[in-house]
Amino acid sequence: MTKAIFIDLLAVTLLSWFSIQALLHPGLFPMHDDTQVARVFSMKASLADGMFPVRWVEELGYGYGYPIFNFYAPLAYYLGGVIDLVINDSLAATKIMLGLGILISGWTMYFLAKEFWGRVGGILSALLYVYAPYHAVNIYVRGAVGETFGYAFIPLAFYGFYKCYQEPKWRHVTIASLGFAGIILSHNLTAMMLTPFILITILLGVKISKSQKKGTLAKLLSAFALGIMLSAFYWLPSVGEMKYTNVTSQIGGGADFKDHFVCLPQLWDSMWGFGGSTIGCIDGLSFRLGKLHVILSIFVALGLFFVKKNKKQRYLVILSIVFLLICIFLMLDYSRLVWDTLAPMKYFQYPWRFLLMSSFTISLIGGGVVWIIESQQLIKINKKIITLISSIALLSILLIYPKLFIPQEVRSVTNNALTDKNYINWNVSKISDEYMPTNFKKPLLQSQIPEYKITGDLLKYEIKETSTTSLIAQINTQKAEQIHINKAYFPSWSVKINGKEGKVLKSTTGIDILVPKGNSTLHLVFVETPLEKFANLVSLSGFCILLLVIIRSRKSYPLK
Repeated sequence: MTKAIFIDLLAVTLLSWFSIQALLHPGLFPMHDDTQVARVFSMKASLADGMFPVRWVEELGYGYGYPIFNFYAPLAYYLGGVIDLVINDSLAATKIMLGLGILISGWTMYFLAKEFWGRVGGILSALLYVYAPYHAVNIYVRGAVGETFGYAFIPLAFYGFYKCYQEPKWRHVTIASLGFAGIILSHNLTAMMLTPFILITILLGVKISKSQKKGTLAKLLSAFALGIMLSAFYWLPSVGEMKYTNVTSQIGGGADFKDHFVCLPQLWDSMWGFGGSTIGCIDGLSFRLGKLHVILSIFVALGLFFVKKNKKQRYLVILSIVFLLICIFLMLDYSRLVWDTLAPMKYFQYPWRFLLMSSFTISLIGGGVVWIIESQQLIKINKKIITLISSIALLSILLIYPKLFIPQEVRSVTNNALTDKNYINWNVSKISDEYMPTNFKKPLLQSQIPEYKITGDLLKYEIKETSTTSLIAQINTQKAEQIHINKAYFPSWSVKINGKEGKVLKSTTGIDILVPKGNSTLHLVFVETPLEKFANLVSLSGFCILLLVIIRSRKSYPLK
């Protein structure tokens, strides 16, 4: 990293201060998905118990546990969990995790935009991206941590793919694959949304590249495939084992896409609020693209017609505008036929999720305003005027958008309160229980949450060891009996009775196990399914390939 780039990244970081300052105060603000601290705490507990990849957590799911990180993209929580292991404060770790997610978005956008607009344009695009209104909605209104991290990796993926066809080298394959894998591991719906756009970019990149097409195509497809392999440990079980949970219950009902199309004027100006999405044009949260973003983007698009020798920038703006228009169309009711025809679209639930990609494209375009003027094809100006215009553009962002990055309120809560077992078992579990087994009878009252892990009619027992992945107990029964374990069923649970394989039976309130009369040693252990083991192997293979790619890149381009 050169000194100039380091200075630019430092500038982006400092100028992003207003987007993260609310995270530096004591307590925590309310959000729609008010489960983040509990998830970080649960991730830490699973990591501390030696589980990796983390698939199961113990306290969520009304104390029965459930395989949340088998289905809910885990990358942000790995970061939060590791930080929590170091500082032993889940609340602080959650806020650090959120802050890093915000800052990473600015850093990655800087590298992408700099390729087209230069250093100043890169900083401008980075700040437009950080301060995009939908970014504020995701963090301070919705609490959409997964989308926030997916948002952060979008520019990195496109930067890597762009560099692959601009100059097809293995080091660029590394960047593209890590960016794409980062999106998948951050938020599966963002990955599903971005993949068609990435594939279009790859195909167009091969077509317009000046390099040999065979080399370019090989590098681009290698990066795409490697990103899929690196993230396979998550997405393969997520797709293949969904049938064991109630996650499909989230489709339809209050989250039916038919009720959540955006009205076109809302993209220009809509009321800022902390409520939810409703039918019609008056929602409880805002769907603004950002007026300054729109104005700057229009200026850049028009300005390109007056600038010569701008083939690279012209392709970028045209492609970005096409992507933007596609996203806007899919947010409007006019696209209902597309949503009805393409079955996977229903998983998005809310058409306005496409604001994620819209914010990316419009921020990337908007940073070109300084480059357009600096080209001195529109008007003849000196460097002092360029500096003044750049300063005005940056100042405008900092005057207009920071007010959106202020939460509705900050609650005076402590780490101990947010990680209390009873609070997680009941208050947090009620918010997100879709990862419980199918046909599971969820407690209707907090008092219905079982106090003990094991129950039976004529039973005495002593728990010798318990963790996220294991339960060892000494059982004494007066007759052969079916005992009940208050853990949610999942095919990963395996049991041994006195060292011999037993059978785990699914129950509507946990799992049942048949034990013989007398004293027995029961060992219940979480063992990954064949699909999960295969997925791990695919990711491990991808990781080994990535190491070879990095070694090859270092040999070709040694550090000086």
